[in-house]
Amino acid sequence: MSLLDVHDLSVRLGPADILDGVSFSVPRGECVGLLGETGSGKSMTCRALLGLGHRVGARVTAGHIWFRGHDPRVCSRIQW
Repeated sequence: MSLLDVHDLSVRLGPADILDGVSFSVPRGECVGLLGETGSGKSMTCRALLGLGHRVGARVTAGHIWFRGHDPRVCSRIQW
């Protein structure tokens, strides 16, 4: 099982889709970095994963996020 699985994540900010179909996995014990040009969605991807997109007016519109096999947006407490 992967530590983190993201599948087809989409995020909307106002009238614009700012992430569309982002997918990746982070295996247990691995280090992964997000690389990209300015404005490519790195920070918004992280905000969506941490459930902080609402602070800037963004919302997840599609996709699944699994941390240790659970959806962190549903679980009230996850053992890190």
